[in-house]
Amino acid sequence: MLGTRRQDGKFGRRPDMMEGAIRDMIRDGVHRELHALDVGHASVPRTITEAEVVDSYGVGDARVFVTGDGRYIVSEPEVTPELEGAIHALASHLYMSMDAGPAGRPDASEIEGRIWQAASELGLSETVSSHHDEIAYYVRRAYGYWGLDVLFRDDNIEDIMIPGRAAVGVVLRAHKGHPVYRTNVRLGTDAEFDSLVTRILEKCDAHASNAEPIVDAVTPEGDRVSVAFRREVSAGTAMNVRKFSRTPLTIADLIRGGMLTPMMAAYWWTLVDAMSFNIVVGVTSSGKTTLANALLALAHPDWMIVTVEDTPEMRLPHTHLLSLRTRASALNKSLSYRIEDLIPVTLRHNPHLVIVGEARSRDAIYAAFENAAAGHGGVTTLHAPSAKKTIERVRFAGVDSTYLSLLWTVWHCREVRSPRHGRAVRRVAGVDEVSMGHGGGPEPRMDTIFSHAVLDDTFTEYAPRELVARSARLREAAESLGLEDPAEDIARRVSILEGCVASNPRSPAEVMRATALYYRA
Repeated sequence: MLGTRRQDGKFGRRPDMMEGAIRDMIRDGVHRELHALDVGHASVPRTITEAEVVDSYGVGDARVFVTGDGRYIVSEPEVTPELEGAIHALASHLYMSMDAGPAGRPDASEIEGRIWQAASELGLSETVSSHHDEIAYYVRRAYGYWGLDVLFRDDNIEDIMIPGRAAVGVVLRAHKGHPVYRTNVRLGTDAEFDSLVTRILEKCDAHASNAEPIVDAVTPEGDRVSVAFRREVSAGTAMNVRKFSRTPLTIADLIRGGMLTPMMAAYWWTLVDAMSFNIVVGVTSSGKTTLANALLALAHPDWMIVTVEDTPEMRLPHTHLLSLRTRASALNKSLSYRIEDLIPVTLRHNPHLVIVGEARSRDAIYAAFENAAAGHGGVTTLHAPSAKKTIERVRFAGVDSTYLSLLWTVWHCREVRSPRHGRAVRRVAGVDEVSMGHGGGPEPRMDTIFSHAVLDDTFTEYAPRELVARSARLREAAESLGLEDPAEDIARRVSILEGCVASNPRSPAEVMRATALYYRA
């Protein structure tokens, strides 16, 4: 360890030791850490050919190659043994002399400025002058995520999967030809991988040990890290990183990409305006969070919205937005705040809409329904493979018929291999309206309003008046909103969304500015 970190980010001095002894101790510790997390760079295999590469792009000073046979290849600047020694010396010097930023990471511009100062003090100015780009790259990497730095910084990566140190895979956003792409990133020995994982968790203000081998944490950038540490519950240390796009996809992106149609989005928009309760479901990596994020940007721009999440995934453009996040305390369980503990807190903020991101436990699912009974709008995401299984899971959580009657729709997302496109695509597989059986019976009735046909990659289509006639929930929303002509209103919303798609907005905020015209008229 580098010592005790004060609240201001600096390393504190221990009064019972001489300053020189402390600096020697820290210097030795830093060298051990740097060597454990070796500079060793990733390079392009000599066997790769230009014909195999389907995409190539830069990530900082590194280069990434994506191949047709499912490889994600990182090429980093090459270093000689002499240059590697200079990098170790500079990084060690900077560790001791620089203030730490969030989670122990100084600002990148500060690192750049201090490299020259450190080089002067260490007599390495000539080396830095001759090899500045390579040295700056690896020193910055030492303050980032070391051998995984390119993977953490590549916004094209959705998941980093490391079931063991010898198998580093990634799930890509732009390439769906393979479920997981193999990488050429190597993480050294078991001890070196354990050290790397420990350092990454330190950046997240988290810690793994033999006593607590399962850890879920969030990086300073907002990505979700899940760790199984050493051999307590797994064959060895394993890590998964769920990376959230720094620029979330908009509803215009999803419509253009074929995940849903403007009519489906307009239907959602109307139901949310009526403060209804809806659930977005799907299996892992089916796009449910992406869809929910994009659709929720359509909510009234002046609403008070509260989100409740384990990991902050909902990134909405609204001004009046409160994000609540769970907190786990290993030392004192009474200091922990779960989803179900935070949901009641939302009522104190007079929300128009409460969003529960990923209700996992039975208590959280029940609390989401209980919260919807307060009369404001509600949206939650849930792991389930279909609308029918969603109802079964909700029932298992103890939700009775009275609370179940609050649920308006279930939106089911899935990833399918499209014969039309020849690759995996994400689609809204179906939208089902939920209503209780005739006579108030105990079992809900499911009416499919929209569905997706995989073979020709098309959705159920309606003219506005046909949709109003087909959808009981849409008619209920129209009555709640006082719409004289629901079909005309739907047509107007569709027109706004089609105009939004044509204008190609680059952010959810731009989408909200476009859809705000509906409320200003």
